[in-house]
Order: sequence, then structure tokens, then C-alpha cells
Amino acid sequence: MSDFINSFTFSAILYSLITILLYVVFLNLAKRLLFKDNVDVNKTLNNPKFKTIVRIIYSLVKYTLFLVLVLLLFSIWGIDIAPALAGLGLLGFVIGLSAQKFIGDIIAGFLIVFENHFSVGDTVDVNGFTGTVIDFGLRSTKIKHWKGHVKIFSNSHLSPLTNLSKTHSTAIVKFNLSYEADLKIINQKLSKLLIDYYESSNLLNTKPKMLGISNFNSFSFEITVICETIVNQQYQVERELRELILTKLKLKGDDFSYHAHKK
Repeated sequence: MSDFINSFTFSAILYSLITILLYVVFLNLAKRLLFKDNVDVNKTLNNPKFKTIVRIIYSLVKYTLFLVLVLLLFSIWGIDIAPALAGLGLLGFVIGLSAQKFIGDIIAGFLIVFENHFSVGDTVDVNGFTGTVIDFGLRSTKIKHWKGHVKIFSNSHLSPLTNLSKTHSTAIVKFNLSYEADLKIINQKLSKLLIDYYESSNLLNTKPKMLGISNFNSFSFEITVICETIVNQQYQVERELRELILTKLKLKGDDFSYHAHKK
């Protein structure tokens, strides 16, 4: 009897190790196939929608393989889980609620993909937390803040959500000129400056527009420049415009005082 038990235990341990090894091999194989680095498919892989679908497929494969692993391990050790589940009582109820939440997250994940709420690489705002979607799975989404920290949200709790990548951003730069400044010459110089910047920059959706005099102050008047940029690049564009206005407009020091406004 003792020899039979020892033989069964040894066989169960051996088969368990083989099963776990196969699980790791298949999981790594799925990861390599889905996330392979192939020059011929780089354009497809760089598509945000494709990246999102690939990640959710990988997540589905990972959970499926894990479930199969657990069932096989139970079978190897001769454990019949049906009676065990039937006798769990309150614990089974708790597990059922957890499973309900798990299924809710999965359904929310599929809805996000098929309704194209966002893709990997998009900039989103979730309940006041703004960042870039760096990972998307069946159950959860990882969003990285521009400061570097990452927050993980359950897919069913991504509300309220604003996809900032669905629209453009707006850059606004304001600067003050003294009343002695020649507005006609400034308009000519600034118009050429803005055209040159538009032709050389890849951050703009529209040509920068000078709105003219936007305000009067005690010793100066205010000029406003505005343009549409690609998502989340408005601050970079504002910095570049300020530098160009300061260095290229070549106004007299007494005529030019700078004031910036960001929105």
C-alpha cells in the first residue's frame, strides 16, 4: 500500500511538473507569436487598434491556458471539484460574486475594443487621472501618467472616461507690446514667422493664426496667437512659439514685453 501511494505521488508530481512546463511553453509561444518583431508587419503592429486587439487576445489566451492548467492539475491528483464546489456554501457565494465582477470586467473589455473607446497609445482621462494607455487586457487597463507613475483600472470602472486622442489640442500664446510699437511691421514679421513655423513643424494641425489685439493694458496692448496641434502637444508648441517670438521677431527691447497664457 505504501509503495502504491509513493508511486502515485511520484507520478502525480512528475505529471504536474510536465503540465506546468507545457503551460509556460505555450504561454511564451503565444506571446512570441502575438508580439513578434517582424519588419514586414511593422506598419500593422504600430497601429493602435491592432495593438489593443493583440493584447486582449493574449489576455484571453493567458486566462484560458491557466484555467486548463488548474483543471489538469486537479485531474492529475484525482480531485473531483464538483462536490467540493457544491459544498462551499457561503464561500461559494463569495466566489460567485467575484466571478460576476470578473465577467463584468471581461464584458467591459470587449465593449471597449468593439466600440473603439480607446486604443493602446491613446491619452485618456479617467475620473481626473490623465495619462497614456500602455497596456490593455481582458480585466484591466494600465494608464501611465506623464510623471511616470502607472495606475491600473478595472475595465468595468473606467468611468467617467474622456479620450483626449479623439480630438485636437489648442496652443495659445499671448504677448504684450508697448503703444509705441509699429503694429503694421509687427503684423508682417509675425505672419511670415508663423508661416515658416507651420511649414517646418510636424506638431500642428492648422496654421497658427494671429487674432490681433486681444486686450489693452495700462502701458501695452496684447497680441494673441492661436493654433490647433496634435493631441497633448500644445505645451511644446507654445514653448517653441514663445522662443521664436523672442528671438526671431526682433523687436526693440523698449517696445516688447512678454506675457504668456496657457490653456
